[in-house]
Amino acid sequence: IASGTASYYGRNVSNRIDLRTMERTVGSVIVSQRLTGAGLDPAKVKDLTKELDLKTIRLSEKGEREDQGAAMIFSIILLMILYMSILLWGQAVMTSVIEEKTSRVVEVMAAGVSPTTLLAGKLLGVGAAGLTQFLVWAISLFGVSAFAAGAAMGSFSMPEVTPLMLVSFVLFFLLGFLFYAALYASIGAAVNTVQEAQSLAFPVLLPIILAMVCFPAVLEAPDGVLAVTMSMIPGMSPLIMFLRIVVLTPPLWQIALS
Repeated sequence: IASGTASYYGRNVSNRIDLRTMERTVGSVIVSQRLTGAGLDPAKVKDLTKELDLKTIRLSEKGEREDQGAAMIFSIILLMILYMSILLWGQAVMTSVIEEKTSRVVEVMAAGVSPTTLLAGKLLGVGAAGLTQFLVWAISLFGVSAFAAGAAMGSFSMPEVTPLMLVSFVLFFLLGFLFYAALYASIGAAVNTVQEAQSLAFPVLLPIILAMVCFPAVLEAPDGVLAVTMSMIPGMSPLIMFLRIVVLTPPLWQIALS
């Protein structure tokens, strides 16, 4: 039955496509005949009524450069890498804290070092592991992009990667990770099981979720009131400010304040 239904819908869709193609073809022929009958040249009318082809040009210190959407795609890819890295490794810190509490390892470790040193070591250790994964992703992305640009992409322009983008990427990743990892660690210290921690994790994730929901509006107006405000809010700034830097670099004082 399922196979027959799929076949029926497949034929139905194919018939609709054929009908549309026939309608466009016959319509074009009829319009040409009407124009010829009215003493007009169909080719001339088609040339005069063709749609406008607009090109987006990015202006920089190096001159003009056609923008084919590569910068926007690049910014979204980097935004998703930041988002996933912060979430994955922040939760890794929380799970590690809960496991050490459950196995009572933390009691032995706390006898030798202060809680502040223990927390700092955990954040730096897990952060180094996350940064290593992050570097592997970045190198892989660069290699794939370079291969695609040389082999298949032809005239498709690659995005300009400035030193400010690279520094901002690492800086906002580290600051965002430390911010959320500390919050995750505090949740892990307050509960005894992962199930209990899940109920407390949503308020911590709310800022970064809102940032992901609102990033299309930031892409539309990276220097608008919404984008500037969100890039100054702790929890949202690692994603929103970095997105603004990639799309349309804001003033340096805004980057520093963020």
